[in-house]
Amino acid sequence: MSSSSTGRDVEMVTDPRTKKLDVRISGGNPVFGQSRVHKVMSRLVEHKAAWWADTAGQQGSQLYTVKNIRRTTPSELEAFARDALAPLVTAREILPPVGSRDLRVEPTVDRALGRASIYIGWSTPGGAEESLRYALTK
Repeated sequence: MSSSSTGRDVEMVTDPRTKKLDVRISGGNPVFGQSRVHKVMSRLVEHKAAWWADTAGQQGSQLYTVKNIRRTTPSELEAFARDALAPLVTAREILPPVGSRDLRVEPTVDRALGRASIYIGWSTPGGAEESLRYALTK
């Protein structure tokens, strides 16, 4: 059976057992949709300019460079996330949430536990509200 693309990006689902994102599968094939979660996560997780097919050096982020939780970490996380997502915003693949002027990019840092995460909120060109939380690990 071949996969059919009815959307712009592969859909993601949270595995209830592991609580991690995975590709949504139906009938043995990936499901495509409009959420852009995969595109957003790819931009955040991939190392900037490290993908072989990225001749312009724009794919990915510098989030991987944050190794220690410092006082300036929240602003670094926000700047790196916004920079990574800028090409998607420019291409109008993702838009600010309805009623907002900009994407929601909200870093959370717990210096005592050495943990950080980033909440990203956006809307799709079709008007659907989407969000995710990306937890950074040491």
